[in-house]
Amino acid sequence: MNIGHEEIDIKKTSWEEMLFLVVFGAWLLILNFSLTNVTKLFPYKKLLLCVNYAVFFLLVFHLIRNRHMKLSNWVWIIVFLLVSLISGRESGVVYIFPTTALIVAGRNMDYKKVFRVYIAIAPCVLTLAAFCANRKMIPSTIIEGERQRYALGYTYVSFASHIVLFVTLSYIAIRKRIHIWELAILGIANYVIYQFTDTRVSFYIAVLILGLTLICRTIPEYMDKKITIRNQKVSRVFQVMFAAVPGTICIVSYLLHWFYDENSQLWVMLNNWLSTRLALGHQALLHMQHTLFGQEIVWKEVAKAIGDGNYFYVDNFYMHYELKQGIIYLLLILIGYTCVMWKAYEKKNVGIILGMIGILLFGIMDPETADLRFQPFVLLIGWMMGDEENETKSVDKVVEDAKDRVVEVQ
Repeated sequence: MNIGHEEIDIKKTSWEEMLFLVVFGAWLLILNFSLTNVTKLFPYKKLLLCVNYAVFFLLVFHLIRNRHMKLSNWVWIIVFLLVSLISGRESGVVYIFPTTALIVAGRNMDYKKVFRVYIAIAPCVLTLAAFCANRKMIPSTIIEGERQRYALGYTYVSFASHIVLFVTLSYIAIRKRIHIWELAILGIANYVIYQFTDTRVSFYIAVLILGLTLICRTIPEYMDKKITIRNQKVSRVFQVMFAAVPGTICIVSYLLHWFYDENSQLWVMLNNWLSTRLALGHQALLHMQHTLFGQEIVWKEVAKAIGDGNYFYVDNFYMHYELKQGIIYLLLILIGYTCVMWKAYEKKNVGIILGMIGILLFGIMDPETADLRFQPFVLLIGWMMGDEENETKSVDKVVEDAKDRVVEVQ
């Protein structure tokens, strides 16, 4: 597998694609603002209602236009929509159904175009929020103490670093041939935000994925020819291994929380390094209710019931979604991500594989692994069940690629 062998889509954008990109962009813009205190400056709730209606009509339009799709796709779509609708109602999470609607409506979209919209919007919102916070136009949390942390205008201190990490992963996912200077810029951006927010996990994952990207860029030909072509059995083993990553990380997460022992010095050290996440998750496994379709959770009330009365929250994505959105919804997301990894390996799409590994590892520490407000990778579930291929090459791009290879040889 290698980044240089990814296919590019430069096909002209149809009006249907443009409709999706406009609706998705508007929804993403409003939901990105919802993560900041900038919403205090405009009628956010009215705009949110408008974009949610737009997403619903986009879904209906897509289903009518594609009413002759395969039966298996209809079954998957109906199940996914029904589960998300029930889960959203039970948990009180209003963005679950719009997220699923966008996943379905974007099935036949070129994911690169969608990711470009995200990459264009998320940094702009971050910049505006940081500017408004610096000018005292909006409140911004500053945590003083051993770790001085700045929220940069976001409602929680780590959100800005999460956004920069996800922009980094998204950029890697869409680049055909990424250059060292691009990796350097991405690394610097993550380091700068890390200095403000002191969010270590996001920074460490960014460094890991950037390092893996550099390695894949350095040794592309050997991996592709020796494994994918000459040894199909080994290639299939690798494909199964990559596809098993979502389920494996989920299982490992549960085991870490389940076997946590407050009397063990090793477990206590690990728990402290993870900011007490293991202890809180262990208590949640033992004392909180586990439901099929989710439940509304008021974490302050949970803190009074089973915590210390001051703070209680389950940060781990896999446990958080299982507790709040429900077991069924979590399983659908994991199945979808498993299929994405399988398809990405088949297409030799190292960019998506690296991005997915990044967000899945991130899920061990924080719950945004399937949150479309933060990152667009969840839309790849729609890409996985698309009816038609949208990744093509044009003559101009072929010529351009050939020129690039000549320059590299020289």
